[in-house]
Amino acid sequence: MRILFSPEYSGAVFARANDGSGVMMDTVVLNTMGLIDMLELRLGLHYEDLPQNERLAHYYDAVCKYMAANPENIMSASFKTSGLGTAKAMLAWREELRGVNWDFDGAEISERLAVLIGVEEYFRKTSSEIREEMMTSVRNQMIIQQMQSKLTEKTSDSFFP
Repeated sequence: MRILFSPEYSGAVFARANDGSGVMMDTVVLNTMGLIDMLELRLGLHYEDLPQNERLAHYYDAVCKYMAANPENIMSASFKTSGLGTAKAMLAWREELRGVNWDFDGAEISERLAVLIGVEEYFRKTSSEIREEMMTSVRNQMIIQQMQSKLTEKTSDSFFP
């Protein structure tokens, strides 16, 4: 398999075949996400996207386990009053913080953050977080450098949008 890779590619990319026929057998054109998808496929990494209501149920379960293990925390009174509502608000906070690449560090900053960090131990990761970790791993490690001998990089002017 031949891979034409560039982080600038997006959407449909037209590539002229070298032989002029326009046919490129066993060749794929990939951007960064496409390369990640290809690596996940070849490495056998699999994950499932959960619907929001199932994510909330999993997070509620994680909060229940945390509250049982740590009954005296700043969120316990709210959780006793409205467990599902509190879990929903906490999940929204978590998603907001994950959106800005929070690394679940900083328990000393706020008691609420300490609770979110504690709940995280019981909560399973989402597919987007697994994908984000995979992308970080690919960027930070030598995977791409090891594959460069197999990748054919073309400049964006040889591809038309």
